[in-house]
Amino acid sequence: MNSVIITLLKRRNEMLKKIKALLPLIMIALGLLIALSGLLPALKANNGDAIMSGYRSVFGGTIPIVDNFVSIDVQFNFINFLAYLLPLLGSLAFYFVSKRSNDQVTNVVYAAALFLVFFTSIYIFDDLGSYTKGVLTGTTIEFTYSAAKLGVGGIIATILGMIGLVGSILHGILQFKD
Repeated sequence: MNSVIITLLKRRNEMLKKIKALLPLIMIALGLLIALSGLLPALKANNGDAIMSGYRSVFGGTIPIVDNFVSIDVQFNFINFLAYLLPLLGSLAFYFVSKRSNDQVTNVVYAAALFLVFFTSIYIFDDLGSYTKGVLTGTTIEFTYSAAKLGVGGIIATILGMIGLVGSILHGILQFKD
């Protein structure tokens, strides 16, 4: 009976080591998928029509309305930039730090920082329309898209961000399992 328990504990420890080794790569994949979700519609109107993609909300551009008679200019938005690209940048930094450091405290601090990165991204996605500003062409009328709903890209990015939160918590916990 004792040999069975010892064998199971060894397998568990081996599995935890594999998870600990793969977790930084999973976090990079999540960050990359969040960045790629910027290609999908991020904001939609109440009737379900897509208003703009995530990268249009980040880098700006002209959005034609009323049969191209009137348009809206959306400018570069640093907060939206953080929402889409900070998880990728943070997870890449996390990967390189985790490869170089065997220090438990350092890895826990970086796991906490990565948690904050994904949390910040989710927080921004939750109110993405309020951060996205447009100006009616030919006027000085500025407004936000706060009434817009999240499109499929914003929803996917939020879900991936939540998975990233769980992954960063798991990484922090695994630091104490050696």
